[in-house]
Amino acid sequence: MRSIRTSSYLFIALFISDDRSIGGHIVDFSLDSATVSLDETLTFMMRLPADGGF
Repeated sequence: MRSIRTSSYLFIALFISDDRSIGGHIVDFSLDSATVSLDETLTFMMRLPADGGF
């Protein structure tokens, strides 16, 4: 398989506490009003620290 393509959008809402002791996915919420911004990202690279502090 060379690539995966999709024509739909996926919205994932995540949270993390201020002290970073808990976090996770938000599975349900509602809004009275919202502004949405989209970004077409052609390349993505994530570099994670190699030490134990991460």
